[in-house]
Amino acid sequence: MEGNVDILKHVGKKIREIRKNRGLSQEALGEKAGLSSNYVGQIERGQKQVTLTTLAKIAESLEIDISQLFEESTSKKVKHEEELSFLIESAKILSLRDLKIVCTLAGALAKR
Repeated sequence: MEGNVDILKHVGKKIREIRKNRGLSQEALGEKAGLSSNYVGQIERGQKQVTLTTLAKIAESLEIDISQLFEESTSKKVKHEEELSFLIESAKILSLRDLKIVCTLAGALAKR
């Protein structure tokens, strides 16, 4: 039962995170999904069992694929993508010799 609570909380946090990133209130999301804002709040807090049909309505209202509700935190991914972009942009101005050093270092770090 504990694993079930963990997944409910994870999905709820993910819904809240995406909803806020979209600039939606619980009321607005509830209206788009055909749910009460109270129910949306309970889902976000991991307090309610939720059906796949309801998750599909929420995902559609958030304009995402339902699978995104089960992925890691968006903010972590965005930060990671920003760091990769910085690395790529920085590498563009390196000499071939320095770029090879960076690649060797990255390969060694990836193997840790």
